[in-house]
Amino acid sequence: HLGAACDAIVAALPCQLILVVGEMGAGKSVLLDALSRRHVIESSHRTHFPTDRCVFDVLADRLGGAELATDRLTAVGLSSVPMWLQPFAALSNGQQDRCQLAADLASGTGIDGFGATVEGHTRLVLAVGVSRIVRREGLQRVIVTATDPTVCQTLQPDVAILLGHDSFELRPNPVAGGRRPEV
Repeated sequence: HLGAACDAIVAALPCQLILVVGEMGAGKSVLLDALSRRHVIESSHRTHFPTDRCVFDVLADRLGGAELATDRLTAVGLSSVPMWLQPFAALSNGQQDRCQLAADLASGTGIDGFGATVEGHTRLVLAVGVSRIVRREGLQRVIVTATDPTVCQTLQPDVAILLGHDSFELRPNPVAGGRRPEV
């Protein structure tokens, strides 16, 4: 069924944002690996954060300027300037994951385990931020995997794949005409 799900994603392209939702063990990570082998997305590239530099400086260098770094950090819910001036290792696990997301989000990116290290409300705020980054920057082929189906409404993907252990369901435009809930 993962091969068929992979084919369905390829057939749905071009689009900006795809959400793959499924329980743990359903094959979301395996699906991302298969899409990487087909060159639909890049293999997971993780930005390296040196221990002697603050996260803001690393992001500004990676993204091409302070304005983009500010936009990205704010969009992923990291709006504390004192936190920006800390080295990556000084951040909590949730802050590190959001900082990593801000740095790595690009066209052709697979984001595995979206929001797994943050609580529910923060995950929904993060979904709004990711959706805004993707739309505002015109990113393409961003594929997000998650176990929490509630992120669909706030992420507003072009396509959602509901992945079961032995089946999948493709939902084009899953929130068409829907409004993003207040978060």
